[in-house]
Amino acid sequence: IQYAPTEGFDKREDACNDGRRITGLPSPLSRGQAYCAPRNDIIANRNLLVIAPTSSGKTFIGEMAAIAQVIHLQKIIYLVPLRALADEKYRHFKNLYRDCGIDIVISTRDRKEDDHHIISGDYDVAVMAYEKFYYFCLMCPHFLDIVSLVIIDELQLINDSKWGPLLEDVVDHIDRKNKNIKIIALSA
Repeated sequence: IQYAPTEGFDKREDACNDGRRITGLPSPLSRGQAYCAPRNDIIANRNLLVIAPTSSGKTFIGEMAAIAQVIHLQKIIYLVPLRALADEKYRHFKNLYRDCGIDIVISTRDRKEDDHHIISGDYDVAVMAYEKFYYFCLMCPHFLDIVSLVIIDELQLINDSKWGPLLEDVVDHIDRKNKNIKIIALSA
């Protein structure tokens, strides 16, 4: 796992693969974001652990990775611990990337309307709660066969007595199921 520094600033690219602009992106990129930009770790065949303070731009590193994979017609899963956080990320991604034609779906205990899309691979980015992802791993393990990248947000919860065991199982299952799936873990 490669460490990514998050201090300082650099340039950014804010275009969709067809030349349309994405609005609302951070400008300029932090040094950590620029370091992890698509020309480096995000498209390299390696896992990445980003440890940085809250509100330092870690989520955008995950977003850059997701967009880089979507451009190459790959499937991405973005994992968060809480249903409310899944809803927040889902709305954020839908608003930010709606003009680029990126198909974003959500799956939590309360949000099941996109489950069939995830199982059938009919999506670009799936935002999922940890528990729902693990449920899918157990009940529909083939759903990971087409996934190229899993972004795990809030990885620091691995030390939490409630979330730690589940998060360990999630990471272990990804690793055992498909060695080709890249993991980007975001931690405060």
